[in-house]
Amino acid sequence: MPILMFHYVTSRADQLPQDSNNINIVTFENELKALKSQGYTTVSGTDAQKILTTKEKPSDKMIWLTFDDGSVTMYTDIFPLLKKYNMHATNFIITGFVNKAQGGILSWEQIKEMKASGLVDFGSHTVSHPDLGTQTLEAQRTELEQSKADLDKNLNQQTNMICYPAGGYNQNTLSLSTELGYKFGLLDPGRNGAVAQAAKESDGLLTLPRFRMMSSTTAEEMMQMIQPATDYNEKNK
Repeated sequence: MPILMFHYVTSRADQLPQDSNNINIVTFENELKALKSQGYTTVSGTDAQKILTTKEKPSDKMIWLTFDDGSVTMYTDIFPLLKKYNMHATNFIITGFVNKAQGGILSWEQIKEMKASGLVDFGSHTVSHPDLGTQTLEAQRTELEQSKADLDKNLNQQTNMICYPAGGYNQNTLSLSTELGYKFGLLDPGRNGAVAQAAKESDGLLTLPRFRMMSSTTAEEMMQMIQPATDYNEKNK
């Protein structure tokens, strides 16, 4: 199952960092249009977990759209397009940045509205976005435990997805994640040895790979990334 990794999408480039993670809204909408026209099903975090653990597939053409950091563009730019095309996405929140006057970050009110729509679900991206692989055991515990507690309390859920900031993790991270109730962990391709490829159960459910979507990634290039997984699913029904 291909998992796409996004960060920001904006129609106002002056409001956000100009880097490879900041995707123009026209580019992003073209990517959604391509997925829609080719008959792809966008899955939720719960769907993705079921697909990877039970092998029950809603479609041979499926994609998991994931967004890191909790940018306000999730609400202002991305959410309207998800509604327009009836697509689902997962957002990973840096909980310590929410409602702390952190520029460009979602509020809990916006997060709750998106969750209530059924089109967006939410997982942890830690409290303060450190590279967990460089942190002490206790520092990692605080980041993983508190962010989960924040999400559970505010969203009335049992958070079981962790996206490692900058893809950084070590064996302590994996052990703590399991202990604290996380079932699924997502990597950052190109970091910490992670490569861009479609996810499968044998990768280890706490070290799932993704494809990084950048400002320069075209809809055609995106489709080329995910086509091998579709071909495999169609041949292995």
